[in-house]
Amino acid sequence: MRQPNLDPFLVALLMIGFVTLMCLVLIRIVRIVGSQRAHRYPGVWTSDQIKLFEQLRMWIGMALMVTWVSLWIEEPRMLQGWPFGFDQMLLTVGLLFLTDAWLSLFVPDNWERSLLSRLGFPSTFAVIALGWTAGLTGLLAAIQVAAAKQQHFPFVFGTYA
Repeated sequence: MRQPNLDPFLVALLMIGFVTLMCLVLIRIVRIVGSQRAHRYPGVWTSDQIKLFEQLRMWIGMALMVTWVSLWIEEPRMLQGWPFGFDQMLLTVGLLFLTDAWLSLFVPDNWERSLLSRLGFPSTFAVIALGWTAGLTGLLAAIQVAAAKQQHFPFVFGTYA
């Protein structure tokens, strides 16, 4: 089943968003790879808390990979359009946004001056964990809803030659 062709203005907006987020992701990757500095976590965080935070980053990354794989698996079942399906591109832009946000957790910034460091470790950990859980769950649900639009199969009754 096909969607109607997308409006050229909407195509341009989606492509600008896609290209912008791809550039941001690539810039973050270059910053991470080329950086010689280490993270500067708030001084009140213990080494156990830092390890827990680093584990949270890894779990977020694995959940992000599962979400990318889910999009790639479900994409053929989504409605198609020209030059691309609206759902696929919107979900890809959303995933690129989350990927950029995840990579920003790896950039060796000074966490001592951030707003989250003033909240204390338990609050910072909870805000980050709950925010990522909500974001990834919402995106996975949106992928499933977009793929379910194509679920109805036409049944052909009678004899056709």
